[in-house]
Amino acid sequence: MKKNLFLAITVFIILLLGKIALASEKPKLQVIYPEQNQEIQANSIFFVGNTNPDAKLFINNKPVKVYPNGVFVEVINLKEGKNLVKLTSILMNTKKELVYTLKRPQKPFSLSEKPLRIIESSIYPNQDILYKTGDTIQVRFQGSPGYNASFYIG
Repeated sequence: MKKNLFLAITVFIILLLGKIALASEKPKLQVIYPEQNQEIQANSIFFVGNTNPDAKLFINNKPVKVYPNGVFVEVINLKEGKNLVKLTSILMNTKKELVYTLKRPQKPFSLSEKPLRIIESSIYPNQDILYKTGDTIQVRFQGSPGYNASFYIG
């Protein structure tokens, strides 16, 4: 009788400690792709990562499927310019959040032939840069079509 009572109490304590350990488990959240602050040329991107298999996952407040091994894959649409993507993993009322910043460059727009124009924000280099002999210098800008351009180093 004492052995059965001792065994029952031991099993109860083990189960109770297991529940306490589960309740105190914090959600993990890792993004494998894309990288933080990445510049994306496309209008959408895959977010690939992992979290706890039992966690609820949201990307920009939208529920995302978490596979039995904890992996998630979700396509996120991007607007031109800066995009903030908020990932939230919730496990047992505990939450972990990550915020990713991605940049999608604006599409260059066409200029008409007349009047002659150069878009100042498209000029590169846009500051003084010290080069060594033999360095390659990249130069670019966007301007009206049908004209020739040149530059000098001086």
